[in-house]
Amino acid sequence: PKVGIRNHIEQPAGEAGNVGFISQSGTHAINFSLYGASQGLKISKAISFGNGVVLDSPDLLEYLLQDDETTMVGMYVEGSRDDQRLFDVIKRLAPRKPLLIWRGGQTAAGSRATASHTGSPRQDGAVWASLCRQSGALEIQSLEEMVDTMKALQHLKPSGGQRLALVTLTGGPSVVSTDAFTKQGLEIPTLTEASYDKFRAFFNIVGGSYRNPVDMGMNQTPEHFTDIMRILLEDSNIDAVVNDLPLTFLRRRIERRPGYQEQLFNTLTELREHYGKPLLAVVGYSPFEKDEVDFRKALLEIGVPAFHNFERAACAYRQVSTYHRSHP
Repeated sequence: PKVGIRNHIEQPAGEAGNVGFISQSGTHAINFSLYGASQGLKISKAISFGNGVVLDSPDLLEYLLQDDETTMVGMYVEGSRDDQRLFDVIKRLAPRKPLLIWRGGQTAAGSRATASHTGSPRQDGAVWASLCRQSGALEIQSLEEMVDTMKALQHLKPSGGQRLALVTLTGGPSVVSTDAFTKQGLEIPTLTEASYDKFRAFFNIVGGSYRNPVDMGMNQTPEHFTDIMRILLEDSNIDAVVNDLPLTFLRRRIERRPGYQEQLFNTLTELREHYGKPLLAVVGYSPFEKDEVDFRKALLEIGVPAFHNFERAACAYRQVSTYHRSHP
């Protein structure tokens, strides 16, 4: 992007940045560049190298390891002509720069496709899993997970903590969000008794709950939202807070209350800077998809990465906390 090199003249180059990506698929390289840019990632280099006859993945990873403009690396790989050299480079790169590995051909049927695509034989998944554990690289299962995890690594306050507070406007999302994060091995703990005492002093919403997850019962005011967030961020049982911000309900408030969105964003910015704990959001499930895109971008600009659904948010946070646990 920095010098405008791209796949074809109609492809937007995007804004240059710090994220490198290598791929044995040209389409994956293009999609990563374009989709990543739409989600706030800024690419340093995106390289498609096909079957690796001229330059293979170890060569390109070695280059990105030494590239000062690249501080985070993703790769889509189906195989290598020199597995031992590839593994050696990964072990040197991952401790220095976050490395996310998306591997194609994980199934018997998929390996038949890689054989015809790049001539790569089937890879041993257990070997790759062990390599990632030993090196600190992150195993990724999809393009969306690659972009989500990179976005979270870029913008979340570093934390290996895996205890989260969830804040929703209604009851159903409080239940399914808890399931989504718990399925990723994350914890939705009860709060301290001191926090519950603070909630009892003002939280009297019929149909709501402050047990964690916090269900605000659609009656949230800006003042109550700030109070709730402060209690959660000050709680010693909580490492990070997730906010469900559905435009199904918030869009009308934004339209009818001048300054509502600005006040919300100012509050999130102040809380993020004051407490230093990760804040993330979920903006999805509404019929206003174009507005959701803009809302997620606006949140990212204040350092709050926002995701399309609870499952993607949970997966990204689990990956990031795993990374920071292995790189304290």
